Amino acid sequence: MAKRKTNPEELKRSIRFKAKSIEDMKKLAAVRGISVSDIVREFVESNLENYRRSFIFFVKHV
Repeated sequence: MAKRKTNPEELKRSIRFKAKSIEDMKKLAAVRGISVSDIVREFVESNLENYRRSFIFFVKHV
């Protein structure tokens, strides 16, 4: 078995989801033609960016 190359700027995290959430993500991933992992990454990155913007806005206006 070949060793998989890893990106030193990426870390791996395991997350537990409710069964219904996993099924919903599988359906969405199938419709979009991407993996469930991609769905989770997009969601996390999008929400982190929104959090950063909100935090910066709050800090500038307080």
